[in-house]
Amino acid sequence: MQEIVKSIQNIALQIAEELKYADFGYTDHHNSTGDTQLKLDVKSDAIIEAEFRKNPLVRALISEEKDEILTLREDARLIVAYDPLDGSSLVDVNFAVGSIFGIYENEVKPENLIAAAYSIYGPRLELVIAEKKGALPKFYRLGKDGGFKFVKELELKEKGKLNATGATQKGWSQTHRNFINELFNQGYRLRYSG
Repeated sequence: MQEIVKSIQNIALQIAEELKYADFGYTDHHNSTGDTQLKLDVKSDAIIEAEFRKNPLVRALISEEKDEILTLREDARLIVAYDPLDGSSLVDVNFAVGSIFGIYENEVKPENLIAAAYSIYGPRLELVIAEKKGALPKFYRLGKDGGFKFVKELELKEKGKLNATGATQKGWSQTHRNFINELFNQGYRLRYSG
C-alpha cells in the first residue's frame, strides 16, 4: 500500500503546482456525469493517469472524467476510482478543491474497498489516508522541505456543529430532506463552498 500512498502524494504535489498557473477555461467536452469539463479537470486526470501508469500494483482506473474504465495491466490487483479535482469550478474564486481516491482490490464493490484518500489544495496542501479497517485515518500536511509530514490521526467527535449538505436540493429524497431539516433543528450551521 505504501506504493499507492507514494503515488497519491506525487499526484497531489503535481496538481497543487498546476493549480497555481493553469488555464481555468472550459473544454468542448463533457465528463461521465454530464458536466462540461474544465481544462484543469482534464489536466488533473492526465496527471493521475500518468502517475498510476508507473505503479505496477494498479490494474485499472475509474475516473469521473473518463467514460470507460481504463485498464492499465491485467495482472495487477488494485483498481483506483477517483475524482481528479472535486470542486474544480471553485478554482477561479480561489476556494479549496481536492482529489478523492478509492482503492479496491480485484473488483469494485463495497467490501473490496481497502483504502481511501483525499488531498485538499487550499492555503495548505493536506492529505488524508485511510488504510486499515478499524484504524483511524492519518492526516498529513506538506512541509517546507517538500515532503508530507504526519500531523495526527483523525477521529470524529460524538456530535459536531457544522452541516455541509452539498448537491442540488431538487434531487433529494424526502428522507434526505427530513434528515437535513433535523440537523438544522438541532442547531447545526451550514458550511458549503460548492
